[in-house]
Amino acid sequence: MPLGSELKMKIADVVNFEVSNFDEITGGDRNIRLFLQELGHTKSISIIDYLDAARTIHNAMILAPSIDNFIDSHRTNQRIAEVGKLAIAACILSAEKESKLFLDRSNANNNLNFSNLEETWFVNLFKILTQQCSWEDIDDRLSRLAIISFNYDRCAKHFLREALMTYYQVKLEEAERVISKLAIYYPYGSVGPMRFENGRHFFDFGEQPMSGHLIDYAKQLKTFTEGFDDSDSEIKSIRAVIQSSKVLVFLGFAFHPLNLKLLYGDKPPISGHAGDVFATAKGISECDVGVISSELRLLGGYSENNIRLRRDITASELINEFSRHLTQAVQSTA
Repeated sequence: MPLGSELKMKIADVVNFEVSNFDEITGGDRNIRLFLQELGHTKSISIIDYLDAARTIHNAMILAPSIDNFIDSHRTNQRIAEVGKLAIAACILSAEKESKLFLDRSNANNNLNFSNLEETWFVNLFKILTQQCSWEDIDDRLSRLAIISFNYDRCAKHFLREALMTYYQVKLEEAERVISKLAIYYPYGSVGPMRFENGRHFFDFGEQPMSGHLIDYAKQLKTFTEGFDDSDSEIKSIRAVIQSSKVLVFLGFAFHPLNLKLLYGDKPPISGHAGDVFATAKGISECDVGVISSELRLLGGYSENNIRLRRDITASELINEFSRHLTQAVQSTA
């Protein structure tokens, strides 16, 4: 999946529309273009506002820290938020199809090529989850795992579904049944439900939804600057998971203050937390790592000895390096 810097330039491309002398819209993403064309036939809505928003986003992305920050900078402009989220959804869906995880299901004999994923954290995590675990025990094993994704894509649940099918030689429906019970939280929303999630307009990983459905999914997305409701049931569930976790692993998290607030709230815990924290911190300075460690101790109540922030390894390497500790955590019956 594209990182923030790469994502914002892709966004600049998908909203790069041109209007001909005959009012025909060209360029940019096809689904967004179709949406704009449909708006053009609706007299009650001005398409000019949307095109202006698209042009503003296109011209400014090179200057923006991220699309989230740009939308926040224009928080009073509803059209920029709408077009920006449409662009986010379009780019994530396109990235799913272009990723090594994509599987074309038009041929029933097609299988995911796991050799292309050998160096990813998905594979290392799967090895830990399935070590000394039969298919009959997989539900119980996965019940000890919760995933909190601050991204909009569906990579984790798609990979786990395909990996379960290959490893245990079970049918698609059986793998989907198991994954549907896995605790996966998307505090900022995702680009849409997959086929086993009983969504009203579901579509599988890498598939492209109809333009009208893309609008529905874009509306469900939230940027990290839009805030959140502390009383929201999912936020409460996320914080309960964090508080009860014996092992917490941050992968490519960046530790933005607003995201930490979402996870922990404003008030330090009444008592200390006995859990362990493992985290990647690539690209973060040694000085900032010290600041983040202090924030985690304050917000989560962790002891200094239980926090391991590593600037020198990737997500895959971190899971591999601490695999024994992580394996004990998922196999523990306590």
